Amino acid sequence: MNSKEILEAARKNKERGKEFETKEINRSNSLGLIAAMVVGLVLYLLEFFLKGTMNIGIGAFGMTAAGVQSLYEGIRLKRTSIIIAGIIVSLLAVLLIIMFIIQVVSK
Repeated sequence: MNSKEILEAARKNKERGKEFETKEINRSNSLGLIAAMVVGLVLYLLEFFLKGTMNIGIGAFGMTAAGVQSLYEGIRLKRTSIIIAGIIVSLLAVLLIIMFIIQVVSK
């Protein structure tokens, strides 16, 4: 191997390493979001079944996170279906935030 071939091979290895790192970062972000939403759902259900009350704030939190993630991903990847899903989830998040504010103010 001459020096140009060695440099080209090193560059390709570095690119593969960055690509792997990026994929793993994306996976960890997705896993963190899923874990947060599962914990939020469990807390919501516990409060609902044990106390008979609904904590809309937890739902708003989860929907906001999911909406922002979907919108960002859809815009960056230029995928219309993901953008539409992100818009729908974000609108649901806004609705839950409004409902939460009404619930807090009316008490």
